[in-house]
Amino acid sequence: MDITIIKSELTNQVTGIHLGNPQAKHRQIEFLNLACPYCKKWFEKAAPLLDQKTKEGDLFRVIKLLNKEKESLQKGNLLHTFIPADPTAALATIAELFATQKTWQQLTEPELVTYAQEELGLTPQENPELPKIVTEAQQAQIQFVPTVLLDDQIFDETIDLATLAEYLA
Repeated sequence: MDITIIKSELTNQVTGIHLGNPQAKHRQIEFLNLACPYCKKWFEKAAPLLDQKTKEGDLFRVIKLLNKEKESLQKGNLLHTFIPADPTAALATIAELFATQKTWQQLTEPELVTYAQEELGLTPQENPELPKIVTEAQQAQIQFVPTVLLDDQIFDETIDLATLAEYLA
């Protein structure tokens, strides 16, 4: 990932799923797609540390579900429309969808809708922020998921937890 082209100043903390105290010491923006295996890797690896820092009031997190044109990410785009508006419920749903990613990736789109509704108890949500997040990512030249902006750092799923913990100290 070439982070030199990313214009982090063109991102915002308005659109997306807000977790934690907006006045926290650290601010993080995560561009994710639910069908991306690298986003799953990032989310599951970083979750314990990020959850702890958020609960302690040290981290304000904004998760931005980014619809991508890549064929392999289309099912993620579809599932983005099922994420609840409530931040706590949204985070739990995202965690469950990443945990079951291998299962639902095998489904056709109609089967995926049925799976989301009947197996997970989700309903389609009106989310006018999804197109705004796409525009924001394009303007900021964020091309890949996951892309994470933590304070003045930009990284992807390859960051090790020790370095992430250092950034959050």
